[in-house]
Amino acid sequence: AWHIAAVNGVKVPKGEDITSRMIQSSLAASGEVVVTFSTSLRMVTFPQGPLGMTLEGNRVVSTTTGGMAERAGVKPGFLVVYVGSEKVPASCDVIIAKIQRQQQQQSGRVTVFYEEHRNPAALTEWPSSSVTVVCHHCYKTVRTKTKSTTNCECTPPGCCCCAMCWFFIGFFSLCCLLRVRVTHSCPQCNKYLGKSSDTNCCGC
Repeated sequence: AWHIAAVNGVKVPKGEDITSRMIQSSLAASGEVVVTFSTSLRMVTFPQGPLGMTLEGNRVVSTTTGGMAERAGVKPGFLVVYVGSEKVPASCDVIIAKIQRQQQQQSGRVTVFYEEHRNPAALTEWPSSSVTVVCHHCYKTVRTKTKSTTNCECTPPGCCCCAMCWFFIGFFSLCCLLRVRVTHSCPQCNKYLGKSSDTNCCGC
């Protein structure tokens, strides 16, 4: 989640070897180096008081309306990764204890680093292709497993018409009567997550 963005104010290119040489060169020349770090984590500093969020493991499952967490932009599905400079395990008891201890040590203020994830419950419309989410069953970050099912909406006489359309008009007339639904599941625990809206199998 953290990476070196600059050495002595100079942006570093990708590659551990180049970054290492830049640091070593600066240390050899002057005996000191200024390293700037960057992170994709969301940093939130909370003042003293209730944070207004509920955890399961290290995952935020809900936030209190108007609470500090919600006002800071914390959403269900976010994962707590660090409390201050301490990396935390997937245990809500440990995380809460660390937050309370740091609030006592730092005049009530505590900084929490979150990793942003999409919460399955927050998806109002599932796509027809695989998507990365946090499984609400096993709480693991996964790329969903998808399964497509195709149904014909015709009545039995209509199905005969479909066959006639296939024979006389072609595939397009038939496929517009077939509906495709994509079901998403977790590849880790194999539990159901959601499903897409029905679409015509030709994409129209």
